[in-house]
Amino acid sequence: MPSSFPFTISATDDSEQPFQLIAKFDTPDLAFYKSIFDKHSLSDCRVSLVDVAALVIEEHAPDLLDHLNFDEEGYWLDMYVDSEAAVQSFISKVCPIFQSIELLKPYVYRVAEERKI
Repeated sequence: MPSSFPFTISATDDSEQPFQLIAKFDTPDLAFYKSIFDKHSLSDCRVSLVDVAALVIEEHAPDLLDHLNFDEEGYWLDMYVDSEAAVQSFISKVCPIFQSIELLKPYVYRVAEERKI
């Protein structure tokens, strides 16, 4: 079974969004991710984790956008998902991008460049 790293999956009490995917990029085990986001952030504006995730999803699983609700606080990316099928699609199509810093960097760069405009 594919890994959900760097996201953890948990159940919620919400029948409409029964799953939560969360990545806490400010924890020591994900510090390298935080350093990539910081490196490409502007002094007055951090790279949006929601924008990075949405860009990856748009390119690899655009149908997922209708199944996710995003939240972001600091370096935490939090998503609520409406079905197990959407969770499995996220794990198989999106997580591999987040699991490879080299695959993720171009998305971070693109979001950072869009912020400069």
